[in-house]
Amino acid sequence: GAAFLWRGRLQVPLALVVDDTGAARPWTGVDLRFDRAARTLRAEARARATVREARLAPGVLGWKLEVRADGPVEPKVLRAERASFVVSIPSVDYDPMLLDLPLEHPWFQGLRFRPEGRDLSIVFAAGPGAVGWTLTRTRDGDGFEVILGFDERDLREGTLREFELARATLPTELRTVVLDPGHGGGRRDDTGAARSEREQEEGALAHTLASQLARELAETYGLEVVLTRDPFTDPPADVRIERANREGGDLYLSLHVHHRAGGPAAFVARVPTETTPVPPELDRLGFRAFREGQEPLLAASRRVARNVVQGVAEALDTPALGVYEESLTELQGALMPAVMLEIPVGDEGLSPFQVDRIVAGILAGLPLPEVGDGVDEGEEPR
Repeated sequence: GAAFLWRGRLQVPLALVVDDTGAARPWTGVDLRFDRAARTLRAEARARATVREARLAPGVLGWKLEVRADGPVEPKVLRAERASFVVSIPSVDYDPMLLDLPLEHPWFQGLRFRPEGRDLSIVFAAGPGAVGWTLTRTRDGDGFEVILGFDERDLREGTLREFELARATLPTELRTVVLDPGHGGGRRDDTGAARSEREQEEGALAHTLASQLARELAETYGLEVVLTRDPFTDPPADVRIERANREGGDLYLSLHVHHRAGGPAAFVARVPTETTPVPPELDRLGFRAFREGQEPLLAASRRVARNVVQGVAEALDTPALGVYEESLTELQGALMPAVMLEIPVGDEGLSPFQVDRIVAGILAGLPLPEVGDGVDEGEEPR
């Protein structure tokens, strides 16, 4: 239809959002008003409540996440997979500057509070010790508890609910892996805009890591490996993922190197939690519900991300910063489990020993065939 993407954002004509008087059209999710004289578009929506407390605590059934707000809340579980648990709270606001999240916990892995327009989503992966879950609201209606239980008797008695089966799983053994060295070479794009020296250095380090990992996957494990770029180019994200989909890989792994302190982190795609029906007015203009290739693959992506980031953290003897969901083009468009790994390095770069350790950590987190199975000598990454 009339919508288009510009710099990663969806753009639509103003006439699709407000009518000739400047009032919001009936299909918009918030109250809008366009001031023609000031040429400003104002959103009048206000959240009914704001999160004021969030903490993790032990309970009778297991570990629990307690959330409290300064008004009524109506939580709804959108996804209850062990590797991808999503709770939506309509019309609730969360200010990360005023409220610290609970620290990473083995039972609530990758815990994150994520604003979604007027709503708030809470996402995490349940730890391996959890056998079931339950969600209960407080008596006054201003909070709720998500409980992850450990006793199968509670599951049999109905006190806990079973986790849903993941909608997609990673193959038991990988056969084709697509490696995406982050950043790029000396040029940003065809316009010839030069990258900074720091960006070029990060791109070179990422390509060094990807090349060594590709050699290990091909020569030691007999896998087919595809690189999305050579050392001197910087293709756009959509070009990278288009090649990955064309090659039909079992896994897309994007490697990024950044000059910062801390441990490694992993990212998976942010996908819609609900699909809003297209109003007839928009349907006639050719609009269709927005879907992303990662939606049925998110559980598998999170599983790989968690294993890989933990493997790298252990190899470097540093704490992992966790797994997070982000709106990243190169992940959202993948038709296979997709993970972005961000590895911090000091100003001195990476030594050959550190490269070896990082590659070993990544390999430790992947479901690889037994060494010697199906190895084709002389196989080179394409």
